Amino acid sequence: MRKLIVIIIIVAGLSACRSQRFKSSVISSNQDSTELVLEEGQNLFLEKEQVNLSFVRVLEDSRCPKGVQCFWAGVGAVELTAMGTYTRPQALLLSTENIIDKNYAKSAVFNGYTYRLVSLSPYPIKDKPKSDSEKYRVRLVIKK
Repeated sequence: MRKLIVIIIIVAGLSACRSQRFKSSVISSNQDSTELVLEEGQNLFLEKEQVNLSFVRVLEDSRCPKGVQCFWAGVGAVELTAMGTYTRPQALLLSTENIIDKNYAKSAVFNGYTYRLVSLSPYPIKDKPKSDSEKYRVRLVIKK
């Protein structure tokens, strides 16, 4: 039993250390909108909107890298999960471009609020692949 308690304390401590590395953050919030940054794998409860928002995964990142001349700009697309206080979870597919064939849109509506993807980072750079330890971040604006 003692070993189990020690293991739980260690896991909790490691989780706390990981969460200190980057915290989801609300950049600004007013009566009309909320702007926030969320790291892949993290979630955040938004009090005003009464929604728990999770950045589930990157669906696609085919954006043209900096330093390269491309025929097409490419697209960055992410999957978020939104769950209101009294609603079931809903997947929100947001992207840097509207692409009807793939069901990608720059914004989505959930519980009367519009969620718009402002940016996806890091942006690809020629000859510099994204490291496995580097996580994606989304910048969102939520409006009533």
